[in-house]
Amino acid sequence: MIAGSAWLSIALVAAVLAVCVLLVMRLRRTIRGRTSMRLLLNTLAAVMVVMLLAAGFGAVEILVGPGATLQTFYGLSRVPAPQTELLILSGACAAAAVGELVLGKVIAR
Repeated sequence: MIAGSAWLSIALVAAVLAVCVLLVMRLRRTIRGRTSMRLLLNTLAAVMVVMLLAAGFGAVEILVGPGATLQTFYGLSRVPAPQTELLILSGACAAAAVGELVLGKVIAR
């Protein structure tokens, strides 16, 4: 039961993270047309995405941590490893960024 809720919390955080990254990339595309400081804008967008990724990882740890501690106490370990959580969240960020890139190219035509 705890393992299922752990995966559900990871999926929910990944979905919210993907939407936030999509909004940041959309905002970057909107502002990019109005400014000549593209390097600064891209750097700010990248830093914002990394901060969102760190916040998402922290949220997953807060949601999954108590269940993982309880399972470890009883000798069970079905909660995903932090590396797996980070990989899933990074994949959600990358998918959102690529999706926005493709969507921007389609809209630009």
